[in-house]
Amino acid sequence: MTLSYLSLGSNLGDRLGNLKSAVAKLREKVAVTSLSSVWETAPIDCPAGSSPFLDMVVSCEHEMNERELLAFTQSIEKELGRPNEHEKNSPRTCDIDILTFNDECVNEPELTIPHPRMKERLFVLAPLRELQKDAFQFGKEYASLLDAQEVRLYAPAFILQQA
Repeated sequence: MTLSYLSLGSNLGDRLGNLKSAVAKLREKVAVTSLSSVWETAPIDCPAGSSPFLDMVVSCEHEMNERELLAFTQSIEKELGRPNEHEKNSPRTCDIDILTFNDECVNEPELTIPHPRMKERLFVLAPLRELQKDAFQFGKEYASLLDAQEVRLYAPAFILQQA
């Protein structure tokens, strides 16, 4: 059984509904073991006028390999309205990133694990810290991100328990 952490985000349409749908679709093939709260964050490196994101992290156990998990998460994004071709950091109904895959490292053009920018993004670190305070280092970088990035708690995890 493989343990993975996934980051989910949405800044188009019914943002909370998109996250609920993504969690429900994840549960079709993986055992979702924990859900973070939902955090609202200012869009980072997005086009001017982009709406704020709702972000969260889920932990899940599954039998897929890295590429199968990537294909599965991309199929969920597409099903929820994200086009195959899109500009980097463009607004989206659903974005799912693989943060970790057990303790494995992957460095390929279409997939890098652990996610290369997860420690730079408070919208990933804040929900990840809820789920795994002891597993990841949250040092000075985390404290400086708190000052530099707009992130606020939007909804508790139980809002998504029914998804």
